Amino acid sequence: MALSGPERIFDIAIVSKIPVTFSRVMFAPAILATIQQLADEFKEEIAQLRIIARDKAITAELWLRSKHGTWRFFLVTPNSLVEIDRGGKPVVSGQMLA
Repeated sequence: MALSGPERIFDIAIVSKIPVTFSRVMFAPAILATIQQLADEFKEEIAQLRIIARDKAITAELWLRSKHGTWRFFLVTPNSLVEIDRGGKPVVSGQMLA
């Protein structure tokens, strides 16, 4: 877990041999919104995650949760947002925002 504070850019760091994932966990009242709507709603958090230096072994993810316990996960890259499953694989019917 990361320390809280205004300069925090991630909530959780998942560190194993490889890969390392930095995740931001947020409440999403409209969990079924389109990826564009979610990108607009969480633009500040996405921008902060894009600050993290990364390569193939380091990823940044946005995890969204509804009040009913529904989760959606997104891989944040320098120029896109890709919906992924719990294992980190792109969702077949998922959306991508370039």
